[in-house]
Amino acid sequence: MLKLTAESGDKALDPTSILDLRQMREAYEEALHGFGALRHALERGYFDLTPNKK
Repeated sequence: MLKLTAESGDKALDPTSILDLRQMREAYEEALHGFGALRHALERGYFDLTPNKK
């Protein structure tokens, strides 16, 4: 966001930049949600990450 506003100066952001920013924000929020679910599953012991010894 800071880079976009610095590049635009006093002008309004163009619609393409706004859509790009929205997609990046949504991707970040999805990743955050996914990592939260993974952490929850690990804390509950739903799966084990230790390597199998044969």
